[in-house]
Amino acid sequence: FFHPTKIAILLFTEDGHCVVRRASGVSSKNIIILKDNPICTLTQDASSVVQKDLIELELRSDHNPSPLKKQAYEEMTKIDFELAIPLTTPKKRVGIILMGHKSSNDPYYAQDIQVINAVSAHAAAVIENARNYEIQMKVNAALYEANRAKSEFIAIISHQFRTPLSIIQWNLELLNDVLATCKDKAIVKDMNQISQSIEIGAMNLHDYLANIIDSLEIEDGTFPIQKSSVPLVPLIQGVVKSFKKDIDEKHLTCGIVMHPGMETIDADSRLVARLFQILIKNAIQYNHKDGSIRIEVFPGKYKKQNAIEIQVVDSGIGISPQDMPHIFERFYRTNEAKLTVPNGLGLSLYIAKYITEQHKGSLQVKSQVGQGTAFTIKFPIMVDEGATKIIASADVK
Repeated sequence: FFHPTKIAILLFTEDGHCVVRRASGVSSKNIIILKDNPICTLTQDASSVVQKDLIELELRSDHNPSPLKKQAYEEMTKIDFELAIPLTTPKKRVGIILMGHKSSNDPYYAQDIQVINAVSAHAAAVIENARNYEIQMKVNAALYEANRAKSEFIAIISHQFRTPLSIIQWNLELLNDVLATCKDKAIVKDMNQISQSIEIGAMNLHDYLANIIDSLEIEDGTFPIQKSSVPLVPLIQGVVKSFKKDIDEKHLTCGIVMHPGMETIDADSRLVARLFQILIKNAIQYNHKDGSIRIEVFPGKYKKQNAIEIQVVDSGIGISPQDMPHIFERFYRTNEAKLTVPNGLGLSLYIAKYITEQHKGSLQVKSQVGQGTAFTIKFPIMVDEGATKIIASADVK
């Protein structure tokens, strides 16, 4: 519009320097404006375009001229620009536009300056939006790379740890088979103790690894869910039977109550089994000797819709009111939990809550210290209207 002989757009960096982003009619190498440059300072304080000609007039008429304006004039003369236009948004200074003489050699009139001020305000907003977009794209690229690295890490960890753990478990089974045929009772007794110790360690490592991988997949957004019609009875019974040894060691009673019409849910069978494994294992670990566990499935309501409710109730150590708001947080463990079960990561309930939420359900808890804890799962249901069968309370022992 003004046909200047040269123009340069400079943007401020985080440390306050000005960097040339676009230049026409001049090499960007010839323009160096640091944060302490008088042009930089003057445009920061100015509300309008800084004109070299007007500064020159002020310096000639003022017997005590401003040192800053004198320095700015000398700097603009040195780099041979007529105008220094501040680019500002309501929140921050974005940069400076430097403009040379008009090609016509006409001066910049008052109307020109008004137009330049109006255009510079819009230009500042556009530049700031472009810069924010550029920053966001870099952030997105970094996040993508981090997620890719995390996914690769999960795959490596899963393979590198699960393979040796499987070998340990296979060899334990082989050792137990050999011990079953051994006739030396003293050797069998000693080796059984060693075998049990290795088995407990391997199982703990397996659980830790599963929790860590699940937690990483949740954070990575790659936690897989494949829904199908899942029969609850065999699933719950199978999970309970897998803990029979632990239940027997603590002399616990474990009852399952199934109300009619609650036999099937629409869910990922692997994840629902994982959910019950977490809750039942906790009910065993944090229970008292000769205590009880009760699992009940019955119709309920969730978000004003029909739902299936599953309660896992134990008679264990309970959870204090201070700890209740935090028990579903990652890596959170109560002091009582650490004393009862020293080895733990504090990830299982975080994973359990995530599983229920991914099934559009909820996981709630009620507890009293010293009396026990009740976890209640609420799931959308597939009701078999014709079902009349009740599975009575069943003692696992």
